[in-house]
Amino acid sequence: MFIKLIASVNGTTVEKTFDSVKTLKENYLSMTMAHKIESVVLMNGSDDEQYNRALAVLVGYEEEDKLIGLAYICETFSSLEELYNSLGDTSGLHCEEYVQNNDENLENLLSGKSVGDIIKTALMGDYRWSDDFVRLDGYANLESTNYLPYEVDFSDMYDRYFEENEIDDVTWKAAVRFVRDGEFLDFKEFEVESLFYDDAYELAKLEALLYVEDEIGDDVDVDFTIEMELEGK
Repeated sequence: MFIKLIASVNGTTVEKTFDSVKTLKENYLSMTMAHKIESVVLMNGSDDEQYNRALAVLVGYEEEDKLIGLAYICETFSSLEELYNSLGDTSGLHCEEYVQNNDENLENLLSGKSVGDIIKTALMGDYRWSDDFVRLDGYANLESTNYLPYEVDFSDMYDRYFEENEIDDVTWKAAVRFVRDGEFLDFKEFEVESLFYDDAYELAKLEALLYVEDEIGDDVDVDFTIEMELEGK
């Protein structure tokens, strides 16, 4: 999988792609020009252009941390099915409604229905005996498919994955400038391990506070500013 990012840069439409934290940094986060994201598209990443299709058009992913999360997902999983199967909790997700299309599951889905109702659920629905998966749709009619619609659940899967997993194998460099009474005092660089900016910033802030306490003295009124740069994995 990879992300196709369409951005407007100084009035010109530019397409950037990335499939890892490294390529995100190189292809997007390294841009110094003013930019505005127009669309973020998750692609299935097939080498054959004929089958290389959009899995989902994502909205609300303009924040840097969300783009970093998308890059990490693409780097870690080769398909949305892999991402789905990695989750500890899939309750409430659309794909969880589907079961294998076999006699046992059909009997369970249609239990208690009359012959007429069973015929109606098949005729009024979208059902094919040869399909791999089946569910009852919102009208209690049979709906079958060969491909589970993982893209429908992507935003929820994204959130759940990072709720269930703490990622600490991505490096940020923190450039810290220390000042006292408005005058430059010292400069230090720290490396911290975390995926997202906010978490990395808090770790860098802790490093800076420890440096003040150990090297400068906590009885001295010292301020500092932190600039964060994503290094990657």
